[in-house]
Amino acid sequence: EYTLRASGEQVDSADGGASLMVYRNGAAPARLPIAPGDGYDNECAAFVESVRAGVQPIHGTPAQARLAVQTAFAARQSIASGETIVI
Repeated sequence: EYTLRASGEQVDSADGGASLMVYRNGAAPARLPIAPGDGYDNECAAFVESVRAGVQPIHGTPAQARLAVQTAFAARQSIASGETIVI
């Protein structure tokens, strides 16, 4: 279970760099690694490589896609209501 709280017109990195933090209930914040380069190009390259290798992609699974949509929806709800949304 995750909670999400978003505010403002945009959410910026606290340290001014490209970073993504995950805040799990009862755990210390964790920084997620971000691959260098353009995210869209990286995503396309990973997809092409999985097709060439004949394997399921390890990133971008249906479960991850569902969580991404739930997270985006929760962010919109949080911004509109000012409340914390439980995902």
